Amino acid sequence: MALGQEIAKSKLGLLQNLDEKHFAGELRADLNRYGLADALALRFQRTKVLTDRFLHGIIFLAFFSFVLFAHLSQHPMFLTLSLVLVMLGGSWRIAFRKRDGDTKPEDYRAMAEGLRVRFFWRLVGFSDSVTDHYLGKQRTELDWIRNGFRGWDVRSELQGNTSDEDLLSTLQLVKRYWVEEQQRYFHRASHRDEDRLKDIELWGKSLARFAVIVGALLFAVVLYRSMPKLLNHEFFGDYKYEWIAWPVIFVEAALAGAALLHNYGNVMAYGEHAKQYTRMEGVFSRAAETLKTRLDNDSGTALHCISKLGREALAENGDWVLLHRERPLEVPHP
Repeated sequence: MALGQEIAKSKLGLLQNLDEKHFAGELRADLNRYGLADALALRFQRTKVLTDRFLHGIIFLAFFSFVLFAHLSQHPMFLTLSLVLVMLGGSWRIAFRKRDGDTKPEDYRAMAEGLRVRFFWRLVGFSDSVTDHYLGKQRTELDWIRNGFRGWDVRSELQGNTSDEDLLSTLQLVKRYWVEEQQRYFHRASHRDEDRLKDIELWGKSLARFAVIVGALLFAVVLYRSMPKLLNHEFFGDYKYEWIAWPVIFVEAALAGAALLHNYGNVMAYGEHAKQYTRMEGVFSRAAETLKTRLDNDSGTALHCISKLGREALAENGDWVLLHRERPLEVPHP
């Protein structure tokens, strides 16, 4: 998909059925900035996830190749060439994709989420700077983002409405297109990542159990077949078990697969995401309830709620950025 289409899709996700021509001046500029940052964040995130999967897949193939050549007495040439070609192709693709850097998804996501909060803050007339509440734990590394927001603050003009009727309409818009939409997003995201973590844990435990069961059966079979010699005190006899190679290969491959699955789940931080998203779903749910009861008769409390909610959203995304910067792309160890 072309970048222009991705930008339009990102803006549509923020505005849904609203026409962007409804907004003017700095609000429209923020909307366009958000669309670009969100589209780039999604694009680089897809690249990073795919690269991570390739890394884990290539490591598994490399380990599997080693096990094959360690336990088999004969090595089919077609299998050797196939494994080498797959690993070379995967390594080239990983190196090619890694040129984009493994921090760009977090950088552009940080910018997009800051612009989301800034857009809705400016919509209700807040003069608060996103920079004052954002990325405080990530200074130096992400100062270019903070400096960008400072530059936009200098050029911005508040778009807030002054009449009570217009303010009520704007607050209802913010409630629907930001608060309730984010509540639904965090609800979906928490369940999605919980399901992904459960699937990874299920496959990992299944592979580990398979290895234990096969290993136990192998031990029993070898012990049974060796029993006559052992009873004759032939502990160092000539024991030959050609048939044992493939079962041992399967056991070692299963253990490596279980370890790599566990590492992949940790790198993707599905468990941490699920907890974080569940908490933010509660935050946005309480904000939606507050706005529902206060919009008509207490606009001051509603405005304070939106201000505090924006700070919570900025803090949450800052923690998300920090979480993933602590998990850069690296070669996993089975």
